[in-house]
Amino acid sequence: MTEGVDERLKELRKLEGAEIVEHGEDSIESSVDSDESNTLLGTEGASNAPNVVDADTRLSANEHAAARGPDPHPASLSKASSGERTPSHRQHSADVGADRGVDNSFGEINADPGISVADVPQPIPEGEPVPTVDPHIHELNAKLLFTSENYGAFGDEDISDLDDDAVIKRHNESALAPYWAIVSQWEPDDVMRDRYGTFEALGYEWEFVPRDAEKAGVTYWQGKIAARGQSFDAFNEYQIGVRTTDEIGARSASFQFRPALPAATHCDSGELIGGMPRDMPYGVRVQIGSSNLTPDETTELLRSVADVIGVNSDYFGEDRIHQWSRAFGLGQYVRLDREEAQKKLVGRGSALDRLARFASTMEGSSGEYEWDNEEVMGHRNALLLDSHAWSKLIPQDQFAKLLKYYHPKNPRSESTTADEDPLRDPKFEIQFSPTYNEEDSVPWQSDAVYDFRDLIEEAENALMNVLNWANVTTRADERTFTEDEYWTPTESVTDYVELVRDPMPRIEKIENAAALKQFADGASSLGERHVLQAVADGGSAMHWTDVREAAGQSKSTIYRAVKQFDDILKIQNGSIGFEDGIIRDRVDQLLGSFNDAMDWVRGEAGHLADKAARFAQATSALGRWARRHLAHIEETHDGLLVDLTGTPLLERELEEILRSGFNAAYDDGSHAARTFVEDTVFRWYSKEQERVRESKNIVLEEAGRVKICGNKRASFGVSRGSAPR
Repeated sequence: MTEGVDERLKELRKLEGAEIVEHGEDSIESSVDSDESNTLLGTEGASNAPNVVDADTRLSANEHAAARGPDPHPASLSKASSGERTPSHRQHSADVGADRGVDNSFGEINADPGISVADVPQPIPEGEPVPTVDPHIHELNAKLLFTSENYGAFGDEDISDLDDDAVIKRHNESALAPYWAIVSQWEPDDVMRDRYGTFEALGYEWEFVPRDAEKAGVTYWQGKIAARGQSFDAFNEYQIGVRTTDEIGARSASFQFRPALPAATHCDSGELIGGMPRDMPYGVRVQIGSSNLTPDETTELLRSVADVIGVNSDYFGEDRIHQWSRAFGLGQYVRLDREEAQKKLVGRGSALDRLARFASTMEGSSGEYEWDNEEVMGHRNALLLDSHAWSKLIPQDQFAKLLKYYHPKNPRSESTTADEDPLRDPKFEIQFSPTYNEEDSVPWQSDAVYDFRDLIEEAENALMNVLNWANVTTRADERTFTEDEYWTPTESVTDYVELVRDPMPRIEKIENAAALKQFADGASSLGERHVLQAVADGGSAMHWTDVREAAGQSKSTIYRAVKQFDDILKIQNGSIGFEDGIIRDRVDQLLGSFNDAMDWVRGEAGHLADKAARFAQATSALGRWARRHLAHIEETHDGLLVDLTGTPLLERELEEILRSGFNAAYDDGSHAARTFVEDTVFRWYSKEQERVRESKNIVLEEAGRVKICGNKRASFGVSRGSAPR
C-alpha cells in the first residue's frame, strides 16, 4: 500500500473503533372530563422540527448497559447537589424570539474500542431558547396536611421507645382547630348553596356542587378514626365540592377534610391506623381532586372556599403545608387536530404503536396497552409504560407514566369543525400512574428531594418528546393544536423541556451492537456457543437445568457461558435469559447469519483451513475489523453482504473504514481480499444524503489497483492470484 495510506491506516488503528454519533430516527383508568375518554400514544419517527437537541454519548465497553438508562430512582431522590431547589424557568416565547431554533448538526466523538454510541439528552445550547407549547393540567390529586405545630417537634426523632401516651404529649392539640372550624361551618348541600350562592375566585364564578350531582358534591360521612377524648365514637369526614358556572362546568375541585392527630386508632378495633404516622401532628388533612387547575390555583381556591364559609383561610396557608403532604395524581394534555393526530399518534406504525412494541420486547419491564377504535380510530387508547421503559427513552425519567389519546364518549362527526365544537379533536394526555411505581406518590413540595413540581416537569418533557418523535410540531401552531374551553395553545421557553431525537432506533442499534460484540468475541468455546444457542431457542428465561438438557453441556460450561457472554446474558435465581428482547432477537439473527458465513468460509477457503477457522470464530483480521466497526457480515447467494448501517458515515469516514477492511482481508489471505473486492456488497448510512445506500462498486479493482470510493489507494497485483501490495 502507498505510504500515505499506511500513515492514515496507522491513525485509524490508533482509534481502535472510534464511533460517529448517529441520526435518530389501580387499572389503566383515570378520571377524565365527563364527556371524554382515554387513549395512548405511539411514535412515528424523528421530527424534522428545528427545536430538536441532538444528543451525544460515550459508551465504554463494560458499560453498554448505560444505554438502557439509569435505574429508576425512588421519590426520595435528592435534587441538585446544592440541596436547594433548582428554579424552573418558563419564559414566554415572545420575550426570546419564537423563530430561533437549535442546530441539529451531529458531531463526532471517540469511544472505547469495539463499542457503540448512544444518544443522551444534552442541555439546550445557551442563547438558543426552544419554545414549546404549554400543556394544560387536566387533573391533579393530593393529600395535604395543614398544621400549626412546630415542624422540629416531630418526624425527625426516634420515638420507638415511647408509648402512645408519651407520643401524644409531644403534640399540641390546639393545632386541631382547622378541623373543628370546618365542622362548625359545614352545612348540607342545599343549605350551603342557598346561603352562599355563587362566589368569585381565580377570576371565575363558582358554585357549590349538589350532593347527588356527582361524587365530588357537598356531603359528609362517619370516618374510622376514633374520637379520642370526645363524647362520640368516631370523627366525621367532610367533603366540599365546587365548580365553575360555565356551560361545561369541568373546571372543578373537591376538598375532603379529615382530622390529623398522633397515635390515631381505629374506632372499631382500637388498633393504630397504619396509614397515619404515629408521630403525626395535630391538624387537618385535606384530600384534593381538581380539574383544569394548577397546584397553586387549587390551594388558592381552597382558601377562597374557606373564606366563603367563614373559616379562617390562614389555616390553609402555604406555610402551614406539612412536609408529609403528598401528590398522587397528575394529568397534562394538549388537544390536537383530528386528522394529524390520528395519522401520527394512533394506528399501525404510529407513535403509540411503536412505543408499545419497543417496550414489549424489553425484558424486566411491565406495561399495558389498551385500545378502542370501534366508533372512531383512537376513541380510547392508552399506553402505560413502567419507569424502566421511560428511563430508556429519557434517561432522567423516574416514574411510570400513562399516555392517553381519547375522544369524547360520544365522538363528534368528522364533518364538524373545531370552531363549531373543539371536542371533535382528540386530547393527547400524559398521566402519572401509581401502577408499576415503587412510590405511589411524591412530596407536594420540597427543596431537597424530588417533588410534585419536578413530576410536572418530567411529565411535560415526556409529553413534548413523544409529540416530537411522532413528528408533530411542538410549537403552538393553530393548525396543529385546538383551543378549547379551558386551554388556549401558547408557547414558552422552559429550563426543563429538552427535545431529543427518537431514541428507539438508537437504543435498538446499541443493544444489537452489544449482541454482535459478544457473539463475535471469538474467545468462547463451542460448548459455550451451544449454551447461547439453547437460551436463544428457549425464547425466554430458562432454568439452568433446562439449559443443560437443551444444550447437552455441563453445569460448569453453562456458567462459563454466562460469564463469557455477560454483556447479553443474565442469571437470576438459577434462571438464565437475555438482558432484554431486543438482544434476544438480535442473537437469533446473528446465530443464523454467522453460521451461514462460517459455512461459506469453510467451503470456499478450505485450502486456507487455518485462516478460515479463525474467520469462522470471528478472530480473523476481518472478523476483528467487523467487530471494531460494528459491521454485520452475512453470506448472500453470490458473495458477502457487509452491513455498516449501525452508525451514519461521511464519505471520508466510509473510505477509511473500507480501506482498513481491505487491509484486514488482505491479512487473512488473497482469497479473502479478492472476495472483499469482487464479491461483496456494502451497505451504509450516508450522513450527506441521510439515507441508506448499497453498492458493490464502492470497492473494486481497476488496472491492478484497488479503488475505494473512487480513489485508487492500493496495489492489488496484476494477476487474479496475486496478493495486495
